[in-house]
Amino acid sequence: MTEPAAPAGGLRGEVVLSFAFDVAYEIATDRVQELMSRAPTRLAPRADRTAPKSVPLYRPLEIDPGRPAHRDGRPVGMVVRVYGVGVITVTLRVPVAAGSLAGLMPFHALALDDGRPAGEVAAAVCADVARELRPVMTRPVDPIEPEAYTVFCLGDLGGPADAAAWLSRCGREVAGLLSETPPERLSDAQVEEVLRLRRSFERGDLVVIDWDAALVVDLAGPRTSSSTSSGSSTGSSTATSTRRTPTWSAAGRRGAGCRACCGGCGGCGSS
Repeated sequence: MTEPAAPAGGLRGEVVLSFAFDVAYEIATDRVQELMSRAPTRLAPRADRTAPKSVPLYRPLEIDPGRPAHRDGRPVGMVVRVYGVGVITVTLRVPVAAGSLAGLMPFHALALDDGRPAGEVAAAVCADVARELRPVMTRPVDPIEPEAYTVFCLGDLGGPADAAAWLSRCGREVAGLLSETPPERLSDAQVEEVLRLRRSFERGDLVVIDWDAALVVDLAGPRTSSSTSSGSSTGSSTATSTRRTPTWSAAGRRGAGCRACCGGCGGCGSS
């Protein structure tokens, strides 16, 4: 996915919009492959993230809906996930570049190039998938209003390398973005409340989690995963793994995370 050029000293990353639909009491995910015209896969855990070894990792089915979508002429990433508890999520990923956090505010109400709101696109995709999966659903229902969650994922802050220090300077603007409210209108108490749930693992990453939106910062740069074999001084072969491009997403109110998160909630893309 081509990223737009960031303004000098600006922000760059992507916005992830996730819509979680209750479609049934239960979905027999082991039978989904029999019905889908597009072969589903199991979401693989990320090997480049430190995570507690004792935390179970749920791996929903992941399906490419095969629906091309664009914003400002650039392709929008789209993925469908199917959960055994009767939930289907549709996630859209849009590359962004802005001169300030205020420039990201319009993405709360994202519309695609064809004029349709992101939520309408997600509902149509979910309805199509649900129809295909109806034979393996227990007590199916028509999809209704989804739980929507928006994650602002930044890989470049326009210069700062210490994410926590940046947040200390821009906390009010971050609170305004996540609250979808001009920051100057927020009370100090509301700013403190929005920033209350935040985590960081390294100097270059942090996550701030609010009720229906989150901010994820990861300044580690582009990540790739590869294995290469090379002879060492003893003649042995070694496999090396390098960082890969972050995959962030969110599922309803299950949360969003970075390296500080265990990844077991399904909200950060590591699960």
